[in-house]
Order: sequence, then structure tokens, then C-alpha cells
Amino acid sequence: MNEIFHDLQNKYIAKNIPVYIGEYGCVMHKSDCSNLFRNYYLEYVCRAAYTYHMPLCIWDNNQTGGGNEHHGYFNHNDGSYLNGMESLVKTMIKAATVDDASYTLEMIYNNAPK
Repeated sequence: MNEIFHDLQNKYIAKNIPVYIGEYGCVMHKSDCSNLFRNYYLEYVCRAAYTYHMPLCIWDNNQTGGGNEHHGYFNHNDGSYLNGMESLVKTMIKAATVDDASYTLEMIYNNAPK
């Protein structure tokens, strides 16, 4: 993933051509263990986008549960969080926005679920 983001930065951003990561995501899974890895992946993607200067937008189709095409984070009717997604959304926002030199891709990688 680092190689892809690095290549995008060198090929486009370094030449003042904007890059936007739109509709990225990872489906909600049915097991807690799988969702730990999902959360890790989403945090890592958000931090990589920040590191390589690319804005991004998560895909949210308002689908709850687990399995194929379940990408619900917010209730589209009232804006509330779905299925306890508040913590994950806040983690993704932090990863995509915080200017903290100690919050690195390596740190996220080293804290990955085992």
C-alpha cells in the first residue's frame, strides 16, 4: 500500500496534480476478530492518505450487519452512528487529519492485531 501511495504522490501530487481517494472502504465482518483487522486497515489507509497528502472519503451505504456490501457508519436519516461505529469513525478522522509526528504508519503497523 505504501508503494501505491508513494507512486501516486510522485507521479501526480509532486507535479501539482491533485489526487483524491474516493469511496474507499472495507466491509463490516461478522466476527469481532475480523473487525479488529478491518479497523486496523481503515486506520492505516487514512494515515497513509494523510502521509502522502491525499484527501479521502469513506464509502457509506447505510447497510448494517456483516458481510458483502455492509458499509454502514452513519444513519442517513438522522446522522447518528450505526452499530457502534463512532470509535472507528473518530479513529479514521484522527488518522486522516492529526499533525503529530509520532503518529506514523509504522506505529499503526506495529499495533496491528495479532
